Amino acid sequence: MSLVDHLKRSLWLRYSPRLRFNWPKPKLEIGKRPLRVAVVVVNYNTVRHISHLLFSLCRVVGREKFSEVVVVDNNSKDGSLAVLRTLKEAGLITLIANTRQQYHGPGLNQAMRYLAAKARRDEESRPDYILILDSDVVVLRSTIIEDMLPEVLKIRAGLVGEIEAYEYIKGGLAHISSILIDPQQVWRRGIMPFEEHGVPDLEFQRSLVRRGIHRHYFPLRSDYYLLHLWGGTLRQVRDAGLKDNKYYEWASTSVTKSGVEDFPQNHYMLEEFYQVFQAEVPELTPAAMVKACQSKNQIALLRPLELLAGKK
Repeated sequence: MSLVDHLKRSLWLRYSPRLRFNWPKPKLEIGKRPLRVAVVVVNYNTVRHISHLLFSLCRVVGREKFSEVVVVDNNSKDGSLAVLRTLKEAGLITLIANTRQQYHGPGLNQAMRYLAAKARRDEESRPDYILILDSDVVVLRSTIIEDMLPEVLKIRAGLVGEIEAYEYIKGGLAHISSILIDPQQVWRRGIMPFEEHGVPDLEFQRSLVRRGIHRHYFPLRSDYYLLHLWGGTLRQVRDAGLKDNKYYEWASTSVTKSGVEDFPQNHYMLEEFYQVFQAEVPELTPAAMVKACQSKNQIALLRPLELLAGKK
């Protein structure tokens, strides 16, 4: 780490509590009321991806399982805002619409500050856990929350995700595309916020390691709870030739992985999801998305469960 980077991060740790709320303590102990889980996602010009994600949260998992779904939009120009604003008006999401590109890490911080500030005003809105997802994620299994929470509660983990080897952090890195965090443990003084960086959660997770906050492995992708397509926003930056984006060079040279190649059955499962989505949303319009997401008919994607049965 360069001296400039070291000073920058030291100053951020010192002064960031003035710029963001520490997470408020709960008034009721966990176990005396139902647990609340919020979702946070940042979007930029990925209208089809974000529509797939929100559809999967509403219809595969069930919107009622989340206390709030917060979407931060970084000034999209591809039709995303029209869809997101209509979903907001229908009460399905909370939308934070930026008027300029804030990038991924700062967008996540915005959502966290919003949730912390709201929780301070209203205890009933306070989520106990926050599920952070990339906009190019599709949730495949309805039990994702029910299966993750018991493990989190048992071991008091501050972060849960699919931790993989990464040379820049001891014990590996849980990819920011899909992590469940306990904000009481991780959104406070001494823990780095998310950064405007190619790996926005690297210093965040490093600070968890330094503070001895447990990060727990959970097989989100390898057990087909969700599918991450990899590089949704960066692909848009590359394909649209957005050279004013500071990550254009990285996107144009490094974004080659498709995500469906991670596990052998991903093509199979993604095809099924697309077929279901197309049947429910024949034309991707704001009105069609609201109608599909408001439906109470839960969709069961059988193939992931069949694949899991075949593994045993």
